[in-house]
Amino acid sequence: MNDGLQVRGRRFALIALGGANTDIFRASTPGTGDTGSTRLSVTKAGAFRVTVILASAAKLKVGVANAVTGGTQKLGTFNSNTALTANCVYTFVHGVTPGLFYDYQLDTDVAIDYLQIDEVSLGTA
Repeated sequence: MNDGLQVRGRRFALIALGGANTDIFRASTPGTGDTGSTRLSVTKAGAFRVTVILASAAKLKVGVANAVTGGTQKLGTFNSNTALTANCVYTFVHGVTPGLFYDYQLDTDVAIDYLQIDEVSLGTA
């Protein structure tokens, strides 16, 4: 089952999001109040370059889960588990693999002033 958002070399830029969310990408089902996370996935191995500016200090985390079986999401925190300083630009790069979902989260409800996620493809020989 693959219900995540396929990146496929596209760029996502979210500027001045309307309200703070613990899960950065959210999908809602009309009439249910369901605001579950929307997860990103890729079709080829590569990397994500994540650039973010937060309105207040918070820790940025990435959750990784198996795209087929789901299972327990494994969370890791960027910036050596230290909160990002408000109004500063941070860029992080991490590897991505087909068959996994990636879900970005904040440990605190804060507004995101800027978020851009680029997929970086691996070169071929």
